Amino acid sequence: MDNNGIIFIIEDMDKLSLDAAQEIFVKYRRPIFSIKARMILTFPVFMAYNLQYNAIKEDVDMCQMLSIIKVKDQNKNELEEGISKLKEIVYKRSDERLFTEDALKFMIIKSGGAIRDLFQMIRDSAYEALLCNYDIINLEFAKISYLRLKSEYERLISNEDDVAKLVSIYNEPKPLTTDEIVMSLLLRGLVLEYNGEHLFDVHPAIEDFLAEKGKLECPKC
Repeated sequence: MDNNGIIFIIEDMDKLSLDAAQEIFVKYRRPIFSIKARMILTFPVFMAYNLQYNAIKEDVDMCQMLSIIKVKDQNKNELEEGISKLKEIVYKRSDERLFTEDALKFMIIKSGGAIRDLFQMIRDSAYEALLCNYDIINLEFAKISYLRLKSEYERLISNEDDVAKLVSIYNEPKPLTTDEIVMSLLLRGLVLEYNGEHLFDVHPAIEDFLAEKGKLECPKC
C-alpha cells in the first residue's frame, strides 16, 4: 500500500463486553481485517485468554500487550520504580506543586497502577479541593476520591463466585488456568494483569473491601 493509503485508529475497543469482543475479534474477524487499509485497534485484555487468540494473532501484523505498571510486588511491598514512573506520567500532564507528596503517592498505590483509575482520583480530588477553596490536593482529598472509586468497584462484584475467585487470585497471582470468571473480572477491572506474564492481582480497592469483610488477611492494605 502506498503512503496515501487510509489508516483507521480505533480506541476504546479494550472496553468491549465479552459478547461484543467475541463478535468482532472471533466471528467477524476475517471480514473486518480484510479491509484494504491500515488499522490500529485496542484490544480487550481478557481476549488474550480466548481459545482463538493464536488464530487472531495470525491475522494481524503485530499484537502488543501494554501492561499495567506495577506499584507493589507479590509480597505487597511498594515498588519505587513503578511509583516513580507513574509520578512522571502525572507530572507530564500537571504541575507537581498541585499535590502534596503523600496525596499523590496514596492515589498511585490505590490505583494499582491503572492509569485510568489514577486520573479519576486526581480529577475527583481536585474537585474536592476546589469546593474547599484549596489550591493543592492533600491526603484528605485523595482519600475522599479513593473512597468514591472503591464504592464504584464494590458494586461490580456480582456474586459469591466472584468473591471466591478474587480471594483465590489474591492468594495465588499466577493461576494455572484462566476461566470465564477471571476474564469477567479483568473486564470489570476488579483484577489487574501485570507484565504480560499471566501475573494477576486484585485491584487495591477490592483488596481493601474484601479485607474489611473478613474474606482475606491483608496486613499491608
